[in-house]
Amino acid sequence: MPPRVWRRGSSAHEPVRLSGARKNLIERYMIDAEEAEARERAAAEKAEQAAAEAEARRAAGAARRQAEQEARAEAEAARREAAERARIEAEAAAKREAKERARIQADAAAKREAEERARAEAAAKREVERRARIEAKAAAKREAEERARLEAEAAAKREAEERARIEAEAAAKREAEERARAEAEERARIEAEAAAEREAAERARREAEETAKREAEERARLEAEEAARRESEEQARRDAEAAAQREAEEQARIAAEAAEREAVAAAASVGGTNGVRNGGAQAGEPAAGLPIYAWVNAETTHNGSDRDAEWPRALVEAKRAQLASDRD
Repeated sequence: MPPRVWRRGSSAHEPVRLSGARKNLIERYMIDAEEAEARERAAAEKAEQAAAEAEARRAAGAARRQAEQEARAEAEAARREAAERARIEAEAAAKREAKERARIQADAAAKREAEERARAEAAAKREVERRARIEAKAAAKREAEERARLEAEAAAKREAEERARIEAEAAAKREAEERARAEAEERARIEAEAAAEREAAERARREAEETAKREAEERARLEAEEAARRESEEQARRDAEAAAQREAEEQARIAAEAAEREAVAAAASVGGTNGVRNGGAQAGEPAAGLPIYAWVNAETTHNGSDRDAEWPRALVEAKRAQLASDRD
């Protein structure tokens, strides 16, 4: 049945009837317009977000450089005030942490509620879009067939103009419904923008807190390095004193060993003279009964080989230990 068109003299209240193909074409045009508008809004929001993030990064870099300069300029004063400031900052940080935890929990609850609401709305919107796409595909197929038929007719141009006029009239009748839907979408968009602004503010706050934390850690690191430097200087001083003490003890030991070697040589010379005087009668005397220095000389003679400088001292120490055990 062909669609009824408006003619001069017809009643103003007579309803306009549209064919299914024309209705589907109108819906497809409206859906394309909505999708284009949504893509433009998404692109604009993404550009704004990228600009905000770039500005936040530049601000964070400038704040970090300024903080580093101030930290270097105030390093000496910071070392003197570090203990008190650390205590005050720890108390303030604990209070801020408690407040921040409560605020974050409240924000998370609100965010979860908003996300749940947004997911429900998005699911409904996706369902509408899915149905619209299915209908649009069917309408496109029917429109292609209709277009092929219309292109074969001589009145294709008049039919197109008539279709446009009918679509405008139908659009005017649906204007109230479209306005209500647009208001609902505008409210949803405003809520999404508010959520994005809150997220950006939260990100900026976290970056500022991270910058302050890094500044505090840098001050603590400088103080630790200064303490380590002082500790290393003190350790070096103690090592130097210990080395000097060991050097003095070594000099004293060397002097004592030299005196012992001189005494051993004197005892050996005296023992040799006495042996000659006694006609060599004591040549077979065991070394265990000799005095300590004569015993060292006897052991050297019996071994019949050269020893290093440590060997006589080891013999003396062994003999002293033996004498001490005999006394006990």
